[in-house]
Amino acid sequence: MTAKRLEPHPVGKPYTPTTTSFGDEVENDEINWWVFKQEHDIPTLRKKAGVALRAAQTLKDGAQRIAKSYYQSLKELDVIYEQFAKKYDQEILAVLDFVQWLHTRNELAPSILFNYRTWGSTRMADRTTETQLGDLDNPTVLEKLSLIVLGLFQRELPTSHYVRFELEADFFDSIGPEDYYKGLGEGVSEQKVEKKTAYQAVNEFAIYFAQLRDSLRNVLLDIERRETQERLFTSDDFWRSFILKAALSTKTEQKYWDFKQTLDMWHVKSEPAKSEKANKFAEIIAGFANNQGGVIIVGVTDYSPRQIVGLTGESRDVENYMKYVRSVISQYIPYDKDFVHLQQVNVPDQNGDYKLCLVIAVQQTVDGLGIKGIDGKSYTYPQREETGLVWKEQNTVGNKKIGVKSDNYHFLGVLQQFVNEEV
Repeated sequence: MTAKRLEPHPVGKPYTPTTTSFGDEVENDEINWWVFKQEHDIPTLRKKAGVALRAAQTLKDGAQRIAKSYYQSLKELDVIYEQFAKKYDQEILAVLDFVQWLHTRNELAPSILFNYRTWGSTRMADRTTETQLGDLDNPTVLEKLSLIVLGLFQRELPTSHYVRFELEADFFDSIGPEDYYKGLGEGVSEQKVEKKTAYQAVNEFAIYFAQLRDSLRNVLLDIERRETQERLFTSDDFWRSFILKAALSTKTEQKYWDFKQTLDMWHVKSEPAKSEKANKFAEIIAGFANNQGGVIIVGVTDYSPRQIVGLTGESRDVENYMKYVRSVISQYIPYDKDFVHLQQVNVPDQNGDYKLCLVIAVQQTVDGLGIKGIDGKSYTYPQREETGLVWKEQNTVGNKKIGVKSDNYHFLGVLQQFVNEEV
């Protein structure tokens, strides 16, 4: 996974990690990449992940019970691990079955269980070792990977190596200068090294299964989020309910939505006015993307009291409107992923007559989006704040994205909650 996500390190040159196009697709969230962008059989994924989660929970509980005891030697720990493997063999096989199924879907799919979101950079680094294609048929590599799970190997060295170094450092810190050379002769006993290695190993063993359990939980959470978002996206009823409630509401949650009676850029024909209007629209889109995402509803007056007026023109005009929206976004926002969803929705006005409105839903993007100026050279970085836009420095927008792992429509959960709230 890492090799495919990053450009190769040029020999003899300073290295700044640069992502490949595949790395841009995965971003910093392997689970989101698989659940939202790759897997097409979501029902089977949900079923198999659920079975694996129950098995991982049992393994995690068993590993934590082991970690509560103290062991005097690695030989004693070997016996404990062997008993664990025999007691929980069915659970281990259940997790293995899930991993093997993922591998049949894509050789990188099992990485969703060893992901940045759950493990974090430090725990991943502690358990990472260099492997090549075909290494899983190599007994030596399999032994090393097993030792990592057991907590007996980390950062390319046996755990006992780090334990011995730590104990020796503590020992020399505790003696006076006059005893230093005497200490060199005595050193630290192997019994003490083994005892502390066993203690450290079982704790790492318990952490491994806790993280495995949490990874599977995150897989199921993303499945639920994907299914919820897809239901909302394809549901005219949801958008209709939201538009009606938001239009009549005195509650100003407008960080997430905006109303437009129409888009000026559709009706201006002459230049430079047409390009200026188009550029302003692109700023609104990027402003939502650079914050938490949001939606523009076209066909509702943006003054109080709001009214459902719908889009003007024939169906052919509406199709051209939508094509122009896409064209403007691609022209002024250089981003190689589709982050905007368009949907037509019929909404009843105050007289009960249905009017066609346009929903423009904008993802929160993992990267800060810049708006290309009309001159084609300059860039600005707008950000949605409450009911309007503010302009930020590029670094400021980028820093706000640090916690965002992937492009997402998470704001839909806010809209759904708003729709479900009682007045």
